[in-house]
Amino acid sequence: MTDNVTVLRVPFFCAFSLLITLLAALSLPAGSALAQGDVTEVLDSPPPMQDGRFAAVTEPQFRLMDRITFPGELIRNAAWLDDNHYLCLTAGPEGACVWTVTYNSGERSMYISPPFFNEHIARFPECLNLSWSLSPSHRYMFLHWRDSAGQFQWRLLDISDPPFFVSKSFEPPGGMHVHDVLFSDDDRYAVFSNDAYSEGSEISLLVLDLLNGAEAWRVSTHDLSFLKRIWWSGETGAQHCLASAELQNGEFRSRPGLAILDVANQTLSYDNERSGLLMADNAEWGSVGCHIASRDQEAPYYIRADTWHLGSNLQVPLSDAPLDIACLSEPGLILVRNTDNYTVSQLWLINLQTGDKHLVSRDCEHFQVSDDDRLLVVPRGSNELHVMQLFMPDITGAQ
Repeated sequence: MTDNVTVLRVPFFCAFSLLITLLAALSLPAGSALAQGDVTEVLDSPPPMQDGRFAAVTEPQFRLMDRITFPGELIRNAAWLDDNHYLCLTAGPEGACVWTVTYNSGERSMYISPPFFNEHIARFPECLNLSWSLSPSHRYMFLHWRDSAGQFQWRLLDISDPPFFVSKSFEPPGGMHVHDVLFSDDDRYAVFSNDAYSEGSEISLLVLDLLNGAEAWRVSTHDLSFLKRIWWSGETGAQHCLASAELQNGEFRSRPGLAILDVANQTLSYDNERSGLLMADNAEWGSVGCHIASRDQEAPYYIRADTWHLGSNLQVPLSDAPLDIACLSEPGLILVRNTDNYTVSQLWLINLQTGDKHLVSRDCEHFQVSDDDRLLVVPRGSNELHVMQLFMPDITGAQ
C-alpha cells in the first residue's frame, strides 16, 4: 500500500510512522467490585472454594479469574491479541494509551503511548470517549471519538509492524460523517458507515479495498440507511456483509429489513423473508440470530439458532433489547449483551439447548471472547478489567 495515493475523486492514504517506546512491566494492584444490582445469579464475583479448589461445576458458567486495574485511568476497551496476550485501551489525564497485558501473570507493557495519542489522535479530556474496532488479523485499528463540539472524529492505524504505527487517512465523500467501521474476515475490506442522524450525506456506506489502497464501492443513503447493525456473513470464501436497516430503497420499514451486500461484486439485495433480524453470529456448530418478535409473541425479542447437531429453529425469548451477540466455541452456548434502560448493560450466557440464562456481568460496556472461550469484560466508566473463563460440567465426575 503506497502513500499519498489519489483514488477516483478522493485523496486516499497518507502515512506517517512513529516509534513507540516500550515501558517496563508494572505490578497490578487490586481493584474495586462492580456496582450492585438485583440479579438472579452473579458470576462476576470470586467462586466458592472447596479444599482450595473451585466448587464443582454443575452447568456451563463463566468464572472470574482476574481483575486488572489501571489506577487513575478509564478502561475504554479490551481485545485478545493472541492466546497469551490482550490489548487494553485506557484514558486518563496524561492522555490515552494502549497496553499489552499477559494472560495469567497480568504483566503489562505499553503498546501505544500517550504522546502518540496526544499528538495525532485525541488529547484529554476528549480521549475519555475513545472507542476502537480491531480488524480480525489485528492489522488495523480504527479509533473514533466525539470532539469538544460533539462531532465524530476518527483515525485508522496500521498496527501490523509494532512499534511502528502508520496512520491512514482519506477524505470521505462530501457530508459523510464516519462513525464506525466493519472489517472483513481477511482484513481485505473496510466498510465505513455514515452517522444517519447527521444530515448532508448521500452516501451511507463507503467500502475501501485495504489491500490495494483504493476505494471499492459506495452505497447511497437512498438504497440503505439508518442501520441498526452491520456484520460479516461468515460464509467461507464469500465477501458478503449483512445489514439490518430501517430504510431501504427510499422507504422506512415498520420492521428493520435485511440487506445483503456483495462487496466483491458491488451488488445490493434484500431478503424480505428475514425482516426483523437485528444481528447474527456464526460458529462451526451453527448460526444464531437476534430477532424482533411478532406482535403475537409474549417477549419483544427472541434468539433463533440453527445448529448441525443440536437441532434447528431453537428459540429463546428475550425480555430486553439485545446490543451484541457472540457464539462460543462450545456448541449451543452464546453470549448476549442487552439493556433494559439504555444506561447499564448486562452480559448473559445462554444455553440454547435448555433455554437457561445465566448472568455473567451486571455492568458490561464491552466484551470480547477468545477462540477458547476466555472472556474480557469492560464495565462502564471503570478502571478495572474482568478476565473470565468458561467452565463446563465434569460429566465423568458427575457419573
